[in-house]
Amino acid sequence: MKKGEYLIGFTALIIIAVALYFIMKYIFSFFTSINSQGVTTWVGITIPLVSTIVALFIGRHFENRKGQQEKIREHKIPVYNDLIETTLNYLSDKETKKEIKDKQLEDFFRRVTPKMVIWADDTVIKQWADFRMDAIKGADGRVLLRKLEDVMFIIRRDLGHENKNLNNHELLKCFLNDVDEFLSEAKK
Repeated sequence: MKKGEYLIGFTALIIIAVALYFIMKYIFSFFTSINSQGVTTWVGITIPLVSTIVALFIGRHFENRKGQQEKIREHKIPVYNDLIETTLNYLSDKETKKEIKDKQLEDFFRRVTPKMVIWADDTVIKQWADFRMDAIKGADGRVLLRKLEDVMFIIRRDLGHENKNLNNHELLKCFLNDVDEFLSEAKK
């Protein structure tokens, strides 16, 4: 959420709290002016009514928030899908010359980055920027593979996956056969 949204929400909460204070003050003065039988009746009516109204407003707030998150998610999925597909195509294409592949990847970076900035979660943007800068600088392939896997993990987490049982480069093993050997060469 943006700071402005927090400020608006906090201001609304204060206004509601002040309004509730004056309403409760009025209700208390009203109840003290009537007999005990009337107080019991009014309390019996007021508490369920107020509870229902508060629950309704809270429920609507969470429903609206979930709807907004779902709309954003609808835009994220195609962007993330394009990112993963293009990257995997780049890695698996053995026939195209490296210069051509690098130019295609650079064009892809230019095309997908604005979409990532608009729709991706903050953590995804951070990982993506880190991966992208290393790729542009020509970092070692092992470093890039690890960072690509980090991007994929963050994307999965952003889409609601827990990634609890994924380790030891299982995501990379989905599209590369010799991941363990390739990555272990860097440690020697």
